[in-house]
Amino acid sequence: MKTLAVFVYGLLLALPLHAQTPTIDSLKRAISASSQKTDSTKINLTSQLAKEWASINPDSALVYADIANRLATKAKYKKGIAQSLDNKGWVMINMGHFGAGYDYYMQALQLFQEINDETGIASVYNGLGVTYGMQEKYIVAIDYFLKALTIYERNHLAGGMASCYLKIGTAYQKTNESDKALVSFQKALKLAESDNDLKGAAFAYNNMASIYGAREQYDKCLDAILKSKELAEKSKSISALAAAYLNLGSTYIQTNKPTQADTCLHKALSLFQQLKRPEQIAKTYSSLAELSFQGKNYPQAMEYIAMSNKYASQVNSSAIKYDNFNLMVEISKSKKDFASASFYYQKLLSLKDSLYNAEKNNSIEVLKAGYELEKKQDIIEELRIENTNKTRQRNWLFFTGIIGTLLLILLTYSFFNIKRKNKIISERKKELSELVVLKDKFFSILSHDLRSPISNILSSLNLFSAGVKLSEADQTLLFEKLKSGTSSALETMDNLLAWGQHQLHTTSNQPTSINLKELSDRVCRFLNQTAENKSIKVINRISESLFVTADKHQLEFVLRNLLGNALKFSNTQGAVEISAKQLDGSVNIYVKDYGTGMTQEVKEKIFDINNRMSKKGTWGEIGSGLGMVLSKEFVTQNHGTITVKSEEGVGTTFKIKLPAIREEVLV
Repeated sequence: MKTLAVFVYGLLLALPLHAQTPTIDSLKRAISASSQKTDSTKINLTSQLAKEWASINPDSALVYADIANRLATKAKYKKGIAQSLDNKGWVMINMGHFGAGYDYYMQALQLFQEINDETGIASVYNGLGVTYGMQEKYIVAIDYFLKALTIYERNHLAGGMASCYLKIGTAYQKTNESDKALVSFQKALKLAESDNDLKGAAFAYNNMASIYGAREQYDKCLDAILKSKELAEKSKSISALAAAYLNLGSTYIQTNKPTQADTCLHKALSLFQQLKRPEQIAKTYSSLAELSFQGKNYPQAMEYIAMSNKYASQVNSSAIKYDNFNLMVEISKSKKDFASASFYYQKLLSLKDSLYNAEKNNSIEVLKAGYELEKKQDIIEELRIENTNKTRQRNWLFFTGIIGTLLLILLTYSFFNIKRKNKIISERKKELSELVVLKDKFFSILSHDLRSPISNILSSLNLFSAGVKLSEADQTLLFEKLKSGTSSALETMDNLLAWGQHQLHTTSNQPTSINLKELSDRVCRFLNQTAENKSIKVINRISESLFVTADKHQLEFVLRNLLGNALKFSNTQGAVEISAKQLDGSVNIYVKDYGTGMTQEVKEKIFDINNRMSKKGTWGEIGSGLGMVLSKEFVTQNHGTITVKSEEGVGTTFKIKLPAIREEVLV
């Protein structure tokens, strides 16, 4: 049974900077009373109206945000444009459109920075934190919330500070730091109460309740939720009330009150659907599924899980899907459907990999987010400095005409000095960028291609350790999976080590004159056992008189990889041919099979490190696709080319073109 749901809803909370905000009707009346169509007062009121609608109806919020944007653009009112973009960003991310929301935020941030509007900058920081938080990148989110909190504290804005503490606390919940989260929520509550902010206090109580529930302190939990519900009703906040009902329903599940839980969860679902909040809809369906599972209504539970996964996919929430697949495993076990339990367990492991990768990338994302932000700030600062310098130069030239020659010399020296420094900085940035790309490639390959086969091995072993009785046929199948997974992990590790050595020692290439027949015979002997296992005949047609110029170890790796792939994708009783011929000063080497062949898409991406394609062999062999990428790099480094011709169901031919003799090798 899963523990009480910990809400991400604190991340979605947009607290006003003051306790009292105008109602929608009063804002509409104030806008109608504005005398000018494009004055700043009307634009600000329209932006406030969009913000009010954001917690009630996102479609209406977008309409008013667009109106404010048009009016502000026409009036060339930068603050109004920035506020409208900030509002649109907020609505988009709450609807799960993270890309569009992020773009709106970055446009708003640049405008707020240009006019030095600190509260506007803080609002965008909050929004960016929510954007990353909803994508489960909590370290990045906390970094943005702390930046916003610093600004609100400097300007003594209690509402903004409370909003930040709520979001920071929720992020701490997601990183399993409940003590820090509770402290943050208590600070948010104190600030909201001092500012007479009923809505903010409602969210603070609700999030505190989620911590008490996770600690199984259900009396405290229920007391806090009921306070939250009461304040939400007084403030007429649909979003706060929906969050309270969801938390209350989850608590009733844990305290074995199914009727009350069902009522509260359906009320929460209705409100979240009205607000068009896919993440909260997904969490509510997940809680309904848990309730149905407790009541042993397994078909209903599976229906709720399907709906939860549908909405979780809209916001790419691996955490919600992970809980759902965990519940599906338990349902299958309860039904004694061990085949389905194994299938869902595989899904669970894959999602666990995704969550692991998301956690690993958090620290990387902090650097990236900081770099993007600093880069934009640097551009703005450079423009300001440039304008200041131009003004100073004009004044200096005007008042110092007598020493014009000396000034010209100084300016010339400064120009070349700056140019030289910029060149050095550019070169260092390029080196750093290349190192970052190399590191990202390495982590991506290591986390995906190596962890996946090991996870498959672990899932098979878990079935044995769980004492599940399997038929002889199922046992044979599992042993084959273990064998295939182990082989795949070993192949990936070999390729990864070779690739890492190549990337770190790109100057280690040592070309020599190589007898192609001797090298190819050695490769064939190495793969002889694989060929015999599949009853495949390997035919070496290379003449003993052919020589090529290349690094011996790199060429051997390439031939071994191509021949291994040919065996992998050939059918039993098939044949693989390796041949070569000399044309002018080059030697063409061919590796040909009559196996499954490739699609056009696979052929186009087979040598691309960023779009590695892999598929299972005719016996279910698994590959990472890294070997082909590395083969391409090795051939290129040896002044050669590699191409492929393939047709599905007919076979594949790889052609390597290398120099027969290079003068620098003979010297």
